[in-house]
Amino acid sequence: MNRILPQIKESLSTLQDLLHREKDVQRKVRLHMLTLLKSGELKTRQAVADRLAVHRNTIGRWLSLYESGGIDALLHIHSPGGSSGQRSLSQEVLNALQDRLSDPKGFGSYGEILSWLQSTYQVEILYPTLYRIVHYELGAKPKIGRPSHVKKTKMPS
Repeated sequence: MNRILPQIKESLSTLQDLLHREKDVQRKVRLHMLTLLKSGELKTRQAVADRLAVHRNTIGRWLSLYESGGIDALLHIHSPGGSSGQRSLSQEVLNALQDRLSDPKGFGSYGEILSWLQSTYQVEILYPTLYRIVHYELGAKPKIGRPSHVKKTKMPS
């Protein structure tokens, strides 16, 4: 079923100018789609999809975005994931963990840290996330130094 292409409001020169100034690749492909359709070089979703090496349904989705919200909606690229300030552990728990890691007694393993967080703060956290926090953010190691043999530490006379 062939759907009618939406009317492109911007002029060809405006679209070409935006296309040449755009640095983001994802936005550039979307602008290129509008330029191809506005110039009349390509007339169907399938032809545009073949030229841009994307699926025709992607072209249809982009055109629906353009039809409903204009060029601003088309050029808005959704970024998945949490916000940059999102934390797996609250600041209170993070401070307590840092204090406990700086304690000479320390922890025996990451598993021990996981069970301590669960029993003390009722916090469930994945092992890789805990490792990243302890190793990279706090710059700590859970294991305490093992005592050295007396003959190794004894200074020769």
